[in-house]
Amino acid sequence: MEHRPRYRVPDELRETLLDFTIAYLLERPANLATFGLNFFQRLKEERDGGHGPRPVPTTPTVNGGEENDIEGNEVFVIDEIVTEWILQFTIVYVIESPSDILEFGLRYCQKKQRASDAVNSAAHLHLLK
Repeated sequence: MEHRPRYRVPDELRETLLDFTIAYLLERPANLATFGLNFFQRLKEERDGGHGPRPVPTTPTVNGGEENDIEGNEVFVIDEIVTEWILQFTIVYVIESPSDILEFGLRYCQKKQRASDAVNSAAHLHLLK
């Protein structure tokens, strides 16, 4: 039997990614990297400034309107982009084991934003040719 390494997912990571996912589902941002930067910056400011958590909207919508399952409960669909983002974030976090998840989140999102900007710049230059 093959033994695969088992990694423990810290509670802080689990809680932060749950908060991230809920915020993503409520806001449905167009740019995930920018959303991530804002999300982690807001959490860091709340932690460093001693502010409590920001209020969560009470009437969440998805894609511009409410979606309900057959029992009338709200249904949120997590698309492949955010699923892949959360998976990559988790893998890098577990491998690096940073001491501060919010600093890590900011660095991670800054890298993703730079990569996104580079792709957009290259696409813009291609359109100009």
